Amino acid sequence: MASAPTQSKYQLQRAMVERRAGMAGHAMDDLDQVLKLAPNDVEARLARAELFVAKRDNALARSDLDALDKAAASDAELRLRLAFAYGFAKAYDEGIRQLDQWIATHPKDDDMADALNGRCWFRGLSSQALDLALGDCSAALKLKPGDPDTLNSRALVRLRRGEVDKAIVDYQTSLALKPNDPWSLYGRGLAELKKGLKSEGDADLKAAAALKPTLPDEAKALGLTP
Repeated sequence: MASAPTQSKYQLQRAMVERRAGMAGHAMDDLDQVLKLAPNDVEARLARAELFVAKRDNALARSDLDALDKAAASDAELRLRLAFAYGFAKAYDEGIRQLDQWIATHPKDDDMADALNGRCWFRGLSSQALDLALGDCSAALKLKPGDPDTLNSRALVRLRRGEVDKAIVDYQTSLALKPNDPWSLYGRGLAELKKGLKSEGDADLKAAAALKPTLPDEAKALGLTP
């Protein structure tokens, strides 16, 4: 058994190389073996959860993420990565909870703007606590002015709040900085349709779907429909 830690370390390194090379199946096999040898290996379990998310197997991703959540200290740096992994697995409430803990315990961290934007985005996607979401995005933009991803998040929150004109302005500003972002195009299209700009809105929705064919169905599941 003395060789187990060395073997698991080697297999973890190999899995990470395989993952970067796009060899997800091989990476998953290696990560499974790592976790048999070292069940408490945080990096392996998080990497496997992220691979499950990429496969759209959100239930298995949640299983790994829940295990990490139970094991991690409340102030762990890990919670920021956990938050975004939960979000990609469409577990927005859990993502928000992780961000609540991370933000409360890392007030001076360089990643604060991204954390605030993440919480704003998750609240916008799930259409909850929209006043708090708007505050998060505004605070994030003070820390990182002009960030296109945060502008996109704030635009979604404003769209959810019925602030169509403000949403369009944020989407336009975001797209000027990050052209062809499918979520920004789709959101702007929805806002334009709500404003009665049918040709512009239809064109944006079509462009967004061309860039990301799964987006209309993803948006529909969130109640974001024309």
